[in-house]
Order: sequence, then structure tokens, then C-alpha cells
Amino acid sequence: MSKSSQQKAIYSPGRQKQVYAALWDLKTFLSRNPRVVIVKSEGNAIEAELSIRTGFRTYQREFVKIRSEPLNEENLVIRGEGGNLKFTIHFRVVGIGFATHVEVRLECESLIRNLCGHFASDMLDYIEDFVKRPPLVEFEAPISSKKPESPPPAAVKPPQITPAPTTVTQVAGERREVTRVEARLSFDRVKHLLDYTTLATLVMNATLIGRVTLNQPWGRKEVGDMFKEKLTLLKDYALVVLSVRGLGEAYILADSMGNLVAGLAEISGNLISGASDAIDKIIEQLGKQPATIRLWGVKEIPAQV
Repeated sequence: MSKSSQQKAIYSPGRQKQVYAALWDLKTFLSRNPRVVIVKSEGNAIEAELSIRTGFRTYQREFVKIRSEPLNEENLVIRGEGGNLKFTIHFRVVGIGFATHVEVRLECESLIRNLCGHFASDMLDYIEDFVKRPPLVEFEAPISSKKPESPPPAAVKPPQITPAPTTVTQVAGERREVTRVEARLSFDRVKHLLDYTTLATLVMNATLIGRVTLNQPWGRKEVGDMFKEKLTLLKDYALVVLSVRGLGEAYILADSMGNLVAGLAEISGNLISGASDAIDKIIEQLGKQPATIRLWGVKEIPAQV
């Protein structure tokens, strides 16, 4: 029994719901793959013939049954089994502004040596091309409106915030403590990032720190409280990016101390971009509806090109 597990992270210019639906619908998802022939389809389950490359001009044909299953608004799984092959493709589809970040993990088992490796490699290449050029679809995946309650994370009390580090120096026989104060991040340091393509790329390579859902109405206070809860997790990052999905889609940039520095959003067709005034307008508009906010940590602020 041979096994293979491969994964890939992909940036897509498509909207999250569009990409998710195109991956969920198997006939749409496999429509561009010349090595897949759909023999029978019923609902969102299909029977297909796969031609799997095993050499320079040699292929192994496998008949498999494939079905897709939406787990929640961001995660779905595709399972296939038949003959000498069994595989599972896990997708995590996350909206970042007006683009989408897709994480793919493919796990495969086969009775034929190296068959899984060839299948996984070719399928991931196909998925990457498909996600980068997603088709326009007029349907949505049937995700239940009542989301299952996810178990709360283990209750781990964050360490108590300690005072700013101090440096002890000796001056004329007298001990003196000098407090090192971090400089607040300025708008000029980040204004060159206020572009959707730039921010989408930045977030795609950032670390997801946390996800919070705010009920309406919410404003700067609720955002500030969110930062206080995550403060110990932010200290190692030069920049924190908030991606907001609600009435509109937006990015808000902040420093590791929770100071909001800049914002970019398109709400009801209007583009909002800038410093404090823009942030106030964005929060005022988005705060009228529930919103999901993700915090992304960026280790180093990209230089202006």
C-alpha cells in the first residue's frame, strides 16, 4: 500500500463564494481536466474514469466514485474511491478582501506503487490553475444556514501582560532604570500598502492570529477590546492586518499595540482609503451589520517599490 500527502496554498482573484461553489460542484470543478471523463452523475456525486500519468507516455486508468461535501462556509472536502485508488482533497477557502486564499491538502492511498504520487502532483497542478482562473458560476454551495457549534478552544489563560522591558544602567554609583518604549507605527510607513492586490498578497503570506465575529452595532471600542484579548499574540509582528467581511469588505492596518493606522474598503460601490478619518468611515459603515474579522500577523513591512 503506497500513500502520499501533498498540500499547497493558492491565491485566487475570484470572490470567496464563487471559488467555493466552483470547487464544490464536481462537474464544474473537473470540467477543464482532460484526464477525467465523467461517466455518470447524480446530484453532486459522480462516477468518472481517471487517466493517471505513470511515465513519459504511459497512463493508468482508474474508475472511481467521487463526491463532495461542504463542511462549513470555508471548508469542504472531496472524496474519491475505486479500483486501486482512494483519495481525499481538503479545501479551506478564505476570503481576503476581494480575493480568496485557498489551502489544499490531498491525501491518497493506492495498491500500486507511486500511483498516488503521480495522481497528487498532477491534481494539485490542475487545482492551482483552476483556482487562479475560477469560472463564473450562478449557484452557491448548499451550506446549512444553521452552522454547527464548533467546540470552544481550550481555556488557556494568557500570561499576564508584563511591563515594558527595562534596561538597568549604572550612573555615578546609582542604579537607574531606563524604559524602552516602542515607537507607534505611522501612516507614512504603510500608505504604499493600500492597494487590494498588495494587501491580498501580503495576507496570503501572513500568519492567521485569530478570527472574531462581532454583532451589530460595533465600533472602535469593540475592535480595541479584540486587540486587548490578542495583545500577547501580536508582540512579535511588525504589522497586523484586519480583514473584515460584513456589509462590505475591508482591510484595516494596525501596529502590534493595537493602534489603528490605515484602512481600505469598498462599501456600496464607494472606495474608502486613508488614515484615521478613513478608518472611522469604514468602521461606521461596517459596524451596522455583523462582521467576521480575521487578524493576520506580518513579520516585516514590505518596502515601497
